[in-house]
Amino acid sequence: MYKHILVPVDLNDESFADKAVEHAVWLAGQTGATLHLLTALPGIHNSMVQSYFPEDAARQMKQDVKNNLKAFAERMVPHGVAYDISVAEGKLTKRS
Repeated sequence: MYKHILVPVDLNDESFADKAVEHAVWLAGQTGATLHLLTALPGIHNSMVQSYFPEDAARQMKQDVKNNLKAFAERMVPHGVAYDISVAEGKLTKRS
């Protein structure tokens, strides 16, 4: 039925993410699907923003978030359920 399940994870609100991952884990267990856990990091590559940070700050920030997402996945996804993790960068756009 399903081969891939994308699960957005807000590491700032893990209680919400917990519920989504629990449901996705159950669904993956039923179908053998791979979970794809994704979190977003606000982009700091804007030249004005970037000027306030050391040169490798964006790389280090992304690595820290990836480590946090990995720790979250290790807590939430049981052995036997395949998953991968991704950290995207970008800008939140609010729509009215």
